[in-house]
Amino acid sequence: FLMLYIAFGFYLQSFNQTRQILALTIVLYAVKYVKKQKIFKYIALILFASIFHESALIFIPLYFVTKIKLDKKIFFLYLIGTIILVFGDKLIYNIVSLTKYSIYFTTQYNVSNVSSTYFNAMVRIILLIFCLKYRKDLLENNKYNFSYHMIMICTMLQFLTIKYYFLGRLTTYFFAFYIIILPKCLQIFLLKVNPRYRQILKILIYIVIVLYFIVYYFSPSGSINSGYSIYEFIFKEWR
Repeated sequence: FLMLYIAFGFYLQSFNQTRQILALTIVLYAVKYVKKQKIFKYIALILFASIFHESALIFIPLYFVTKIKLDKKIFFLYLIGTIILVFGDKLIYNIVSLTKYSIYFTTQYNVSNVSSTYFNAMVRIILLIFCLKYRKDLLENNKYNFSYHMIMICTMLQFLTIKYYFLGRLTTYFFAFYIIILPKCLQIFLLKVNPRYRQILKILIYIVIVLYFIVYYFSPSGSINSGYSIYEFIFKEWR
């Protein structure tokens, strides 16, 4: 979990997205109450998270998707929803224009076709396909149903981010749910392979994760160009 948290960039993002990452951490903690179906505790935590970043409020209505089992029919509806979002981006523009976030349309973040958005979309599609392969194993007790819905929404929003780059901040919430699902999927994957190759595959998985972090760190829209490299250890000047 910790390795994915760092490799996926959340640790570095917390340097200058402190409020949102703090809200995200609280949202992830609130997921335990989704699994226990304790809606009032869940909503209380989401409201608490919204004190740090209002965007966390989107997770209040999303609580109810846990009642919807992610089957082939729902997957098809997500696919249709993605197509509508991609080709109906003007509708999204009009909706956002009615909120205080319309200010982003007049900033440097209102750009399209940024190279990193294509890379992120590709990564999310690969991760989604891999995780969906093991959904039957994880959805037996409905424990991961909510998280599966979140990574589906993550992929939908990522396609929209190609058009509106500033929406990348919103996808951060949903991308974080891979930290919950991916380790379990990898665990199931390793249990199903030949024991003779298990250790080799573990090493390869670690290498892939590290390589992803390196690419993310040095990419044009990654850590360095986002200013993360200017931070220094708090005790650097101590002698």
